[in-house]
Amino acid sequence: MRARSFFAWGLVVFSAAGCSGRAVDRADSKAIGGAGQGSVVGTLNGGGGSGPDVGGTAGRPSEVEVEVEVEVGGAADGDELGAGASDGDAGSPGVPRCVPGQTIACACATGQPGAQTCTDDGRYGSCVCHEGTLAWFRTKLTGQWTGTRTMPWDDPMAGPTTVKLEFKADGTWLGTCDRDDCLVFDFGSLETSLNRYHLTDANDDRVAFGRLSVTWTGGYSTEGELREIRFASNETELSFEFWATWNGAGPISFALHRSP
Repeated sequence: MRARSFFAWGLVVFSAAGCSGRAVDRADSKAIGGAGQGSVVGTLNGGGGSGPDVGGTAGRPSEVEVEVEVEVGGAADGDELGAGASDGDAGSPGVPRCVPGQTIACACATGQPGAQTCTDDGRYGSCVCHEGTLAWFRTKLTGQWTGTRTMPWDDPMAGPTTVKLEFKADGTWLGTCDRDDCLVFDFGSLETSLNRYHLTDANDDRVAFGRLSVTWTGGYSTEGELREIRFASNETELSFEFWATWNGAGPISFALHRSP
């Protein structure tokens, strides 16, 4: 898109005692607001008075007509209007064109990851931060974790049990303990891909809740509750409780850190 020139025309008429005659003065002027040129044309029409006669008719009040032509508005003829704007260019500097609906990662003010989605005009929208949402919890929970498990019925002389847990993106979980006779959630009998979990809710306090099933001999499963799911230390630490709601046992508490 080419720059358009804008012209201001002005006519100033005033009386000046003692001026007479006619004179024309033309001078170049600087453009207002950018490149370009302008002119000031002054016409001195006058009559008599107490001043010297400059070839005019005496006895008539002098008039000064000033016709001003000024070009304003930035770019000179032939220049583009602004950086990056041209015919057929709908983009802006620093804003990449994209496929509508496409999503990319971005950084939130808190340092957490967010997402930008390409809008219908081919530009990415603002960074949307999902910290604390249910979708955010589901993403952060996925992975391998190592730490300790404690239960109200633990032998106080034995200390916490060390466990390893993996929450997979497909909604299944796997886990092991540091002892042969140990089950991670203390219930069930098989550690298989039939063990499943899903998160159901997250609140404004960045606490999530969900369900988790354990598998028994014979291939059937029983589902309990995941409560007080929390992250700390930039999402590298995880804590939660498991409750065996079918018999009221709990809480089985976990304090884990993300495995490398």
